[in-house]
Amino acid sequence: MLVANQKTDIEKCVEIALNQLFEGAPLSKLFKRNNIEMTYLDLKEKPVFNNADKSKEIDVGSCDRWNLLYNMLKGSYTESQTNYGNFGSSKYEFIPEISIEYNLKIEDEIFCIKHSCAFVNDIETRLIPIQDFSKLTEMS
Repeated sequence: MLVANQKTDIEKCVEIALNQLFEGAPLSKLFKRNNIEMTYLDLKEKPVFNNADKSKEIDVGSCDRWNLLYNMLKGSYTESQTNYGNFGSSKYEFIPEISIEYNLKIEDEIFCIKHSCAFVNDIETRLIPIQDFSKLTEMS
């Protein structure tokens, strides 16, 4: 999951992601080995302007991987040690009773995304819902 705004350096985010280790090798090697190519997908989103107080908005990002959860519990949402990743907070609180569900449509596919719990940072600027039906919520 990538949380982006107009100042986000997408190329740098992709570079960081492809250099993360997966089974002892950079993710880019797995992509090459399986002939996976990167594609830019423009969702043609447009900003909504209203009278909302933007200083009270909360940044929301979904978590469905153990390494992201581990870093979030250490006070960082990303694996990269950046100001954005740390987001001005070093503590997250667990919220067990939250339910978020939406459909994500990509070209001809529709994915039902469900979240059943979340973490919020102590300064209430970032909410991290935990995605159902992921490796985080599967029982082995």
